[in-house]
Amino acid sequence: MTKNELNKYEEIARQFPQSNLLEGYHHFRRLELTLYFLKKLGGDLLVLDAACGDGIQAERIIDIHRVIGIDLSPTRIKRAKNRVKEGTFMNGNLYNLPFKSNKFDAVVLGEIIEHLHEPKEVLKEINRILRRNGYLIMDIPSRSNIVDMILRFLGKNPMWGLYVDKSHVAFYDMHSIESIFKDSGFKIIDARGGPCIRYDLPLLGMFTWQKKKWAILKIIDMILERIPVIKKYGAIQIFLFRVVK
Repeated sequence: MTKNELNKYEEIARQFPQSNLLEGYHHFRRLELTLYFLKKLGGDLLVLDAACGDGIQAERIIDIHRVIGIDLSPTRIKRAKNRVKEGTFMNGNLYNLPFKSNKFDAVVLGEIIEHLHEPKEVLKEINRILRRNGYLIMDIPSRSNIVDMILRFLGKNPMWGLYVDKSHVAFYDMHSIESIFKDSGFKIIDARGGPCIRYDLPLLGMFTWQKKKWAILKIIDMILERIPVIKKYGAIQIFLFRVVK
């Protein structure tokens, strides 16, 4: 990793929340993994950044694909428009997307499904706006993670009880993920675990040396992501789905 790359990561890091080191890094690395999948798809794609927030993700997506962002919050849409001048952003509801059918090549939806009371309704709406053989990139907190399994074996509270807020209304394991997406017209094409550090190895947050550079955390994550048990049983699973029509 060159000095220029290190500086780039630090510059991006300053755009993320700094109140919690691991939370800020977690969202940064999650974005990088999303971009990894988008780059693999190739071509000049039209991407919907669903629940786009302040436009941090759209700002990176627009470097490789065309992007439209949608979010429920007018405040966040205003911020996104200020951040990404060349992007298109609008208010909207995931349950009733304001787009014609078969419009998008790909949809990106990050850490949202666990907040939804009716996830199948949202997934079917995403299916509707995706073109044939379109893609959905989505990261989902998984109950099938190794830390939770160890805690349950020891009779302790699962890890997600420590980390999630009250807005999380559902929890998923691999079986339920496969089932709900199949029922909604999607097929898993690829999946990988990560970012790992915040949840899979939370004790790393106790060490002060890592706070100097997010780049150090990324190096650790890249090593962890290649370990088979982490890839399959990481606390966060990032999926590439293809729509089935």
